[in-house]
Amino acid sequence: MAGQTKDELIAEIEIARLRLRQSLGGLRKQADLGTRMKSSFAEHKTVWLGGASIAGWIISRLPARKKKVKVFVDKKTDGKLRETAEAGLLIWLLKFLFTLLKPAMAAFATQKIADLASGNDRWKK
Repeated sequence: MAGQTKDELIAEIEIARLRLRQSLGGLRKQADLGTRMKSSFAEHKTVWLGGASIAGWIISRLPARKKKVKVFVDKKTDGKLRETAEAGLLIWLLKFLFTLLKPAMAAFATQKIADLASGNDRWKK
């Protein structure tokens, strides 16, 4: 080292930089997973599609998860169950009536909005 001139040291440093740049370029190329996957798929389409179809078939054959539902019925709450059923029937009836009356309510609201827009509001008098 002591016997080297400044120009020789600069040349060695430059060579080391070139080697490092080349090795980092190769490392970047190997680390680019997207490009590697695309090129692998382009080269081996049948293997990729076959593997995907086999994996899909295996996943479709897995058994479904079965939930265990525990229901505890207390004999004292029989009246509450009846009230709940009646409330459900009442909600169903109200939904049915709302469906029937929806056009009439829309016409009424349209008329009121038209009256307000035209300035013929009966409450202003």
